[in-house]
Amino acid sequence: MKAIGIINIVLGGLYIVMNLIGTLIIYIEKVVFSSMANLSYNDFMPFDMGSYMSDIFNMMLINLPVSLIIYGMLLLGGIKIVKKDEAGIRFTKISSWTIIVWYFVYMAYAYLTLSPYFEFFAGSGIFMAVMFIIGGIFGFVFTCGYPVFLLIYFRKPRTFK
Repeated sequence: MKAIGIINIVLGGLYIVMNLIGTLIIYIEKVVFSSMANLSYNDFMPFDMGSYMSDIFNMMLINLPVSLIIYGMLLLGGIKIVKKDEAGIRFTKISSWTIIVWYFVYMAYAYLTLSPYFEFFAGSGIFMAVMFIIGGIFGFVFTCGYPVFLLIYFRKPRTFK
C-alpha cells in the first residue's frame, strides 16, 4: 500500500504543478493573441483569436481551484497512506470519485464553450465535434484510469494492521 501512497504523492504534486503552469501559459497566450490584431477576422483566422484565448483562459480559471482541491486531496491521501493513517484511504477514495465526476462536468463545460469555434478549425463543425468526443474518450482513459484503479483497489476495506 506504500506504493499507492507514493504514486498518489507524485501524481497529486505533478497535477498541481501542471495546472498552475498551464494556467500561466494560457494567460500569456491570451495576452499575446489579444494584442495581435492581424490574427483576428482575416482569411487565415475567421474569428477573433483573442476572444478564443479568453474563453480558454476562463475555462482554466474555473478548472484551477477545483483541480488544486482535488489533487491536493490526492496528495494528502498519499502522504497519509505513507504514514499509515487510515484517513489517507478516505482522502484517496474521495479524490478518485471527484476526479471522475469533475472530468465529465468539465468536458461538458468545455464542449459548450468551444463548440462555437468548431466550424472554423476544420471547415466542418461535425468533424471537430467528433474529434472532441474522441479526444474526450482518450482523456478519460488517461485522466480517470488511475482513479478507477484506486476505487477498485480500495473497494474492500483495507487496514494498515
